[in-house]
Amino acid sequence: MELGLHVTIVTDRTAAFTDEGVLAARINDPMYVHAMLRTDEVIDPITVPAISTG
Repeated sequence: MELGLHVTIVTDRTAAFTDEGVLAARINDPMYVHAMLRTDEVIDPITVPAISTG
């Protein structure tokens, strides 16, 4: 954020070595991210329907 970057966290894909690490991320992330989204909220808007060739 200090560099002017927009930060988005995908909450259901956050990884850590321990459960405590995941909990710490969920507690601390809102302090520095612009958006906290689920995977479907990230993928659905950028998914392009398949073009029918038939």
